[in-house]
Amino acid sequence: MQDHVPNMKDHNKPKLAFYAPMKSPDSPRPSGDRTIGALLVKALTAAGFEVEIASDFRSWEGRGDSRAQEKIRIRGEKTASDLVNGYRADCPRNRPAAWFSYHLYHKSPDWIGPAVSRELDIPYFCAEASVSTRQMDGPWGAGFTASIEAIRLARKIFNLNPRDLPALSAVDGVRDRIVPLLPFLDAETPDPASRNVRRQRLASRLRIDSDRYWLLCVAMMRDDAKLASYAQLARVSERMQRKDWMLLIVGDGAAELQVRDYFRLDKDLQIHFLGRRDSEFVLQLMSVSDLLVWPAINEAIGMTALEALAMGLPAVCGRSGGIGQIIHHGHTGLLVDDPETPDSVDLFAESIESLLGCPGRLAKMSSESNRRFEQFHRISTAARTLRDHMLPFI
Repeated sequence: MQDHVPNMKDHNKPKLAFYAPMKSPDSPRPSGDRTIGALLVKALTAAGFEVEIASDFRSWEGRGDSRAQEKIRIRGEKTASDLVNGYRADCPRNRPAAWFSYHLYHKSPDWIGPAVSRELDIPYFCAEASVSTRQMDGPWGAGFTASIEAIRLARKIFNLNPRDLPALSAVDGVRDRIVPLLPFLDAETPDPASRNVRRQRLASRLRIDSDRYWLLCVAMMRDDAKLASYAQLARVSERMQRKDWMLLIVGDGAAELQVRDYFRLDKDLQIHFLGRRDSEFVLQLMSVSDLLVWPAINEAIGMTALEALAMGLPAVCGRSGGIGQIIHHGHTGLLVDDPETPDSVDLFAESIESLLGCPGRLAKMSSESNRRFEQFHRISTAARTLRDHMLPFI
């Protein structure tokens, strides 16, 4: 099934300046931010805009260092000034008709988009803006203030993570401008008829047993919430009673040695580390695995869960961030509350084993995953939402 969004003729496409203060979609370092930014560019293009990455300037500062933040602010304002001068010197039809910023908050405020939008008198839009009122007088106070100003300026604020909604809605005058935007992918659902053949090929390639259940984990190995999720997953694997499964772990990173140490008690050789793999391989592996497993502690949106949904892979995940709007509990997988707590370990293990004990239920969840992806999470759906809410202002 091919996505289709009716586009305007090329010469009528509004020009749109796109900017991601947290991380540019063109960044060489993989991350969820880079993925979502690139997907937004694709969706906006499909919606009929001529999208240009306005700047790759990164405003993120993670230590709460006020001097470093002040230097970033000055550089950001200089970048905005240079852009405005460049746009004014150019032919008017080459100037952007609107500005779109992705992922702004107190640690990565938008020092560029609001300034350019005001100077050129063009509408400003943003996606995944978040507010933490604790930072109002904290070490990122300047970034907090700048983010609030950008949010107030935005004609529409596209919300991908429901966890951000309460604080975002509390900003004066903003509630009616928030537009829900379900996470989306540019992907094709696999042909279930060829699953067994594809699974056998991958089993031979990876030298693993195709007759066992394949539990899949795909995550970077960082010393943050990802590491906490890996530690919890190791505890879950130790609690499981069944032995007819193997856990395939895709990912690498600075905390890899620590992650491997978490699974050091694997006496039955059920844990397989596959290292970093490209997205094509990951999707292939998802399409033939049996279950995605991930505690998802402090997860923001859950793009891996969304990829699993597209590939028809049921999931057992922690209920956090945007995971709940991707995994439909009891229909496309199971969600475990409070995944960071010790009490969740047994529930997580029981949830996995309950599904492994019911192959028919797994098969139904797989079909329902494909159906829900097609209905709610295709890039064409996101493109229509963006277009319908942005064009009236342009």
